[in-house]
Amino acid sequence: MLDGIGSPESADFGRAVRRLYAATGSADLPLEGLWTQDGRDDFELSSDKDTWQWTLVLPAGENPDTSRLPGRHHEIYLDDPQTCPPAELRTIIRQPVQ
Repeated sequence: MLDGIGSPESADFGRAVRRLYAATGSADLPLEGLWTQDGRDDFELSSDKDTWQWTLVLPAGENPDTSRLPGRHHEIYLDDPQTCPPAELRTIIRQPVQ
């Protein structure tokens, strides 16, 4: 995942997309974008796009390059370990890239 500020049409946004796909080695995975504005809970589409804050997230795929693993990662637990057999537990791990 990568964080940035600005319009989805900006050069920084385009570079971030290319960096994520280069890190994962696959163009077949769905790209996700999380958008905020100055820490607000709502989002105003008519606002100045240059002030939009974004986090782009892309799944790592089958054979990710693990040599660029900076910072903290984010885990999303999809199953309850109290009701799901250990072999069937699923987790999504989100890791920043550089």
